[in-house]
Amino acid sequence: MPSSQLPGPCRPRGPGGLYPSETALAAPFLPGRGRPRPAVRYPRGRRQGGSLGNHEPAKRRPRVERLDARQEGGEEKGEGGRAGHGRTRGPQQVGDRDDRRDGRRGPLLLAQEVRRQHRRVTEDGFLRPSLSALVPYEPGKPVEEVQRELGLERVVKLASNEGPYGPFPEALEAMTRSAGELNRYPDGGAYRLRVALADRCGVAFEELAIGAGADGLIDCLSQAVLDPGDEIVCGWPSFPSYVIDAVKLGAVPVKVPLASHRYDLPALLEAVTERTKLVYVCTPNNPTGTMTTRAELDDYFGRVPEHVLTVVDQAYFEYIDEPDYPDAIAEHFQAGRRVLVTRTFSKIYGLAGLRVGYAVGPADVVTAIGKVRRAFDLNTQAQVAALASLDAPGELTRRRAANREGREQLGAILQRHGFAPVGSAVANFVYAETGEDGQVLFDALLREGVIVRPLAGFGAPEAIRVTVGTDEELAFFDEALGRVRASAVTW
Repeated sequence: MPSSQLPGPCRPRGPGGLYPSETALAAPFLPGRGRPRPAVRYPRGRRQGGSLGNHEPAKRRPRVERLDARQEGGEEKGEGGRAGHGRTRGPQQVGDRDDRRDGRRGPLLLAQEVRRQHRRVTEDGFLRPSLSALVPYEPGKPVEEVQRELGLERVVKLASNEGPYGPFPEALEAMTRSAGELNRYPDGGAYRLRVALADRCGVAFEELAIGAGADGLIDCLSQAVLDPGDEIVCGWPSFPSYVIDAVKLGAVPVKVPLASHRYDLPALLEAVTERTKLVYVCTPNNPTGTMTTRAELDDYFGRVPEHVLTVVDQAYFEYIDEPDYPDAIAEHFQAGRRVLVTRTFSKIYGLAGLRVGYAVGPADVVTAIGKVRRAFDLNTQAQVAALASLDAPGELTRRRAANREGREQLGAILQRHGFAPVGSAVANFVYAETGEDGQVLFDALLREGVIVRPLAGFGAPEAIRVTVGTDEELAFFDEALGRVRASAVTW
């Protein structure tokens, strides 16, 4: 007898316990082609009719039992028309039994019990226990929020490591030209931008991933790689998303203290175990602004175990002109090291509000990132602006030079007011030890119209981070900090 005619329990099953005709392809969403049909497993001896295979139509569908208020005698609804929600009403009509009075478990009491059970599950175990200790990333306060809360006319934001000059002129022109196309979904694969970036980086198309900022790609990488109990290793204090994304998935973050505000790569290697999947090297490090040298990274890659994927986060790559700063794509990925390098358009390119990031790494890892990445996460304006920004090398050079001057000016301001800035910073911000609670200084400066970054969430409660601004913004910060330091009330 052919296997297709055997009783359900006797038929051979395919991968995952499914019958061959019931197996569906698990694939990433392809824009314009519809969503893939998920694999569905039906009870033994029961087949679903339709076009999933060459077999007879089903006599009945899989049964789904749902416990709600719909029973014989009517449907209990609240004001919104949804069963089991809203206020309860009285008996259906004259002559109906009011089950609330005679103590029997009729439809009304059953619905109320379901709602009580739902509340109890939500309070006592519906949410994942691992999230109870998770502290979400808290972005810098928006200018408009501070103006509204404190009634200030002028507020200068030096908190989020944004570029102070806005998008490149070429990017603004490209966005203007594409504005008439915003009624259409964007290119889900960002093909033109990926081709341009792959060519710029000297890698294959399938070795470059694109996403909503470098942090969005780190989130996708975590989803693609980490299982509960796996470990990630990073320096600390460093970018909080490494830890947050791991904890969300039940993985274990191992935080290795910095050495003199710098990543301690030998200590990172000592923290690696057989459970380690990812090691993060943030260079320049956020929030301290210090870099890992070429020799240090060379030594690290000569010793790191093969089962580990190293993530080199170079979000501030374009700001750096130090001769000893390594290009991790050219010097390590192209040399065959097991590494994923992340970069972004949010900093020197001035596109933080559009969220564009990219990563270069092994093709299988890039493919996995694409499977968990949200469809259309890179909008049309983001794609054309990033593409146009690649064709403006002169603007990039000008901004790099202006940032170096501004960073030196900012360090001098902090030092003049009695703080200890990290002298080896190379990015577009300065980290400074205050000797006191950084949150207190943050609050005092906020009342003066300046937003800086307190760093308790980064693991440095007595430090602040200040972004390089324009000359005018830094002068405003200098005056505000002087008033705060002179006030015995607020500081």
